[in-house]
Amino acid sequence: MSEFKQGEYVVAIYAGGNIFRVGEHGCTAIKVVMENGQMSGVPWFAVYVGTTIVSKWNGALVNTVIPRES
Repeated sequence: MSEFKQGEYVVAIYAGGNIFRVGEHGCTAIKVVMENGQMSGVPWFAVYVGTTIVSKWNGALVNTVIPRES
C-alpha cells in the first residue's frame, strides 16, 4: 500500500496510544476520509460504531495501519 484513497477501508489503526480494530469494542469500520491540507489532501481515519463516526485520526499522527486484504 503506497497511498491512501478516499473511501478505502482498513482493518486497524494504532494512534495516540490506542488500537482501533474492526470487530472489537463495537468498532464496525475504519474508513479513509480525505480532508484539505495546506498543499494537498490529507488522509484521516474515521472510526465507526454502526453508522456513527466516534473518532477521526489524522494520518500523519497514526503509527500503524493494517489494510484490508484485497
